[in-house]
Amino acid sequence: RGEGPGPAVLRAASCNATGQTSGTSVNAVAVVQGAEGVVHTVAGCEDTTVRVLAGWGLVAGQVADFHTGAVKAVCACPGRPGRVVSAGARSEVNCYQLEDGVLRRLWGRALALGASEDVGAEIRIMGIAARASEEGMVLAAATSAGTTVVFRDRPAAWSLQTPLAAVPAAALCVAFLDLPGGLAVAVGHTDGEIICWGIPRVDHETPAFVAGSAIMDVTTGARGRVIAADGGGGLVVRWEDGAEEPKAPGDVRAAQVPHPVEAWRRWTAHDFGANCLAVSDVAGLPVVVSGGDDGGLSVATVGQDAVEVRRRPLAHNSSIRSLSFAGLHLATVGWDRRLRVWSLDWGLPAVRMDQCLVEQVVSPTEPNSLSVFPAEDQSFHCVVAGRGIEVWKCWVDPEAAVSAA
Repeated sequence: RGEGPGPAVLRAASCNATGQTSGTSVNAVAVVQGAEGVVHTVAGCEDTTVRVLAGWGLVAGQVADFHTGAVKAVCACPGRPGRVVSAGARSEVNCYQLEDGVLRRLWGRALALGASEDVGAEIRIMGIAARASEEGMVLAAATSAGTTVVFRDRPAAWSLQTPLAAVPAAALCVAFLDLPGGLAVAVGHTDGEIICWGIPRVDHETPAFVAGSAIMDVTTGARGRVIAADGGGGLVVRWEDGAEEPKAPGDVRAAQVPHPVEAWRRWTAHDFGANCLAVSDVAGLPVVVSGGDDGGLSVATVGQDAVEVRRRPLAHNSSIRSLSFAGLHLATVGWDRRLRVWSLDWGLPAVRMDQCLVEQVVSPTEPNSLSVFPAEDQSFHCVVAGRGIEVWKCWVDPEAAVSAA
């Protein structure tokens, strides 16, 4: 966002509409503008559904049932109008194109994450992020096993799924950030730590597997070796249990990650539970803002040699569940049922929280997620979701000043 004039001041906020989600809890929400320019809200729910609500009136529409477990994360892909990704229980990921208010599923897959350390425990994808690429999308999934997985959405590239090193604490949220040397992901964990991982370069083409190549099934995680590979790309695989079967290259990946991945930066952002994060930049440096179970906000300016962290304790009276940038402002929501919009001091060497400009009590109980979408009249919409869903419109007055809430 660069160095520029101070942030405009929020003047007011009003509730546009309250929507219905049939009593189910909404875990994640994303405001999506389709290819036709119409705005919809996409909500991932505890009852396994992904729901579409039209416009700022939150008119109930499609109820998609492509997941077999709770949907924990939903995101839109910047640069790909109408592209939506949902993820959740059983390591499931689904990708859609939003057309005329309907989600058309492009693909669905359960990521090969292996077994959790806890016997019988299922691995859930808790956070998902998407970034447009020349070939489609690059995605990152944060999991309850502590592993973050980076992969592409092209079918031939499922074999390029790259798991980053697992850490003891479950991963709760993930976001992409740009570095001078390439792309990275920031991941928040249950112990309050945030880890930034550099992403190795991933080729667009499917690896050329040959006889003897060690491989892993991308669905089950089963390991084996290629015993035959024909010129058309077909494979014959012998698994560890001795069984043999034909496989397509897109159904397997190399059993060994070809490029070791190391943590680029890591810091303690919260006393416990880094639940949500958002990424911006100032003067070319990444800025990672996070909200935690401790009710605090953390702003980290990630430099070439060090991370400058500024914390704002007790920004909410309970756990902060979601946050999002709204231009130069930051919108946050917590289980205290407060929607708050903050100004930030964007000066270097470290960006920091400035003041709370507006505080509103929201209707949904246990609000888990918010999504921000800009309007044309110096305003923005905040969609807040939990047990219920609500949209607020916030106006910006660049000349007036208000006292902190």
